[in-house]
Amino acid sequence: MASAPLPLLPWDKSSILSSKQSSDSYKSIQKTAVDLFALGYPEYANQLINTLWKYGHGLEFDYAFAEDTLRCIYYAWDATDTIPSFAKNPSLEKILNGPISGEQNEKRQRVVVEGWTDGLPQDMRERILKGSLRDEDLHITTKRLRSLSDDSDLVPKTDYFTLAALVEVAVLAGRDDVAKELVRHEMAERYRQLQEKSGDKYLEEYEFRKWQDRHLGLSQSLRIWKILKDVALGKILQIDEETLKRFVQEGCELMEKRFIHGPDRPHADKSIRQLLQILDQNYVAARKLDPESGRVMNVVGNTAPDTFLRPGVTEAQIEELEKRLAQNPAPNAEDDKPMLPNGKLPEDYKEFLRISNGYFPEGNPDSGLLFSQEEVGTADCTFLCDDSMDLGFSLFPYDYTSIQGIDNIQLGHFDCFTIGIGGDEGTVILIPPTSVKPAIEAFEAAYAGASEENKRIYERGALDLYGGVDELRKLEWLCIKWEHWNTDQETWGGFKAHLEYCVDVAIKERKTEEGKAEKRERERRLRENIGQEDEAKGGKRKRKSSNKGEPNKATKVDAVEG
Repeated sequence: MASAPLPLLPWDKSSILSSKQSSDSYKSIQKTAVDLFALGYPEYANQLINTLWKYGHGLEFDYAFAEDTLRCIYYAWDATDTIPSFAKNPSLEKILNGPISGEQNEKRQRVVVEGWTDGLPQDMRERILKGSLRDEDLHITTKRLRSLSDDSDLVPKTDYFTLAALVEVAVLAGRDDVAKELVRHEMAERYRQLQEKSGDKYLEEYEFRKWQDRHLGLSQSLRIWKILKDVALGKILQIDEETLKRFVQEGCELMEKRFIHGPDRPHADKSIRQLLQILDQNYVAARKLDPESGRVMNVVGNTAPDTFLRPGVTEAQIEELEKRLAQNPAPNAEDDKPMLPNGKLPEDYKEFLRISNGYFPEGNPDSGLLFSQEEVGTADCTFLCDDSMDLGFSLFPYDYTSIQGIDNIQLGHFDCFTIGIGGDEGTVILIPPTSVKPAIEAFEAAYAGASEENKRIYERGALDLYGGVDELRKLEWLCIKWEHWNTDQETWGGFKAHLEYCVDVAIKERKTEEGKAEKRERERRLRENIGQEDEAKGGKRKRKSSNKGEPNKATKVDAVEG
């Protein structure tokens, strides 16, 4: 007999391997560890955390987006008395940004000590921190507990309570019995729902976690963790421990792979031609699934092209492009410096042009993903390194070094030329060796003088972005994508790495459209079935009203003749 699915996000739906940023992989692992603590398995939760510490350059919490995870893990460690030795006595050679007491860390301390009250209305928060909670507050929170079926984003956050916030109020109101019953029954029911969600083939990590945050809200209770320890939800849910053990072991193996080899690059072994074939197959399939969307490859109207590939260029045209870029400054440049000082395009990009002269909808060469050779270098990109824009493009973008305050290695006034818009009103540029080499030299100096902890941050960023420090040192070209509505830069160590990313996006587009198409078909069948049922009920009511429940003569005659 097959065991019930675990009420945990399946690893193949998580962002451990796929996320380019280690911080996102950290968050995914940490949230699963929180679930294991909540279900009553601190040893398995710490197995994940210890593996993260071992292979993930340390243990970092994202204070911008993961304060809830920080609170949960430290509360759970305290409740189960299982805090690892590395968290008590952190090594100076690894990253650890947990709660640290002292004036200089006042904000971090508040995150842990008071942050859980964010799940309560303002007036109640103040009473709780003063120790003056009223008896009627428990009745108020019980009435405002979010319905299990209510997933609407239209419900204001202040109009409902998460289950954990309700448990906290019950304890503070002196009703430990109510708090335990809430955990034993209501919390168990929510994890049963997560068991069902984990089996959805179109499940996405974001939606899974959003549902948890809106309904469970585990970070909003300081005192729920001791109750969870005693109740042991995993036993109530009859979780198969062998299945759970294999799940945790798989997670540890994925972490080892992710933090030794970097983000997953499933198409790294593909040639430029193969990448373009996969890219085109997926975008064409996505477009045909919903030809009226206008979103996939920005096609206007309801056309569904058979390809977005264009006929390739000749060697003479490539030489002509190199000559133009080597002679001309970028549009709107304040000096006469050419876009391509060394006069040579990277081989992977030339191979792309030989196969397809850009990648865009027919008749729209300045749209789509990548320009034709005629359009390359014709769009303005000098503003990207303009001091007045203060974009601060760097070898290590902020997201990859977090808030540590290290030298991100600014690119300064770099040479570049545009090769596309990236599919969404953006700017995709190539930065040649003349601007990359100085950045590598600046990195070497910063790395040599960095503390051991900061060395780990550089190593992690290099792994995420370029495949490691050794690969970073070999860099000749950079490819950067920037969008006016999102000023964070996306960086790749060359054109091919960017093309791999484009393939990943195309595959996701196709899967998204498949999910939508399947949902539309389910809804159509449901409407059809409801219509048939309503028709049958209508006929039955008509016979009853005309004959008081007895078949009429016409019906009998019709039946005989039929």
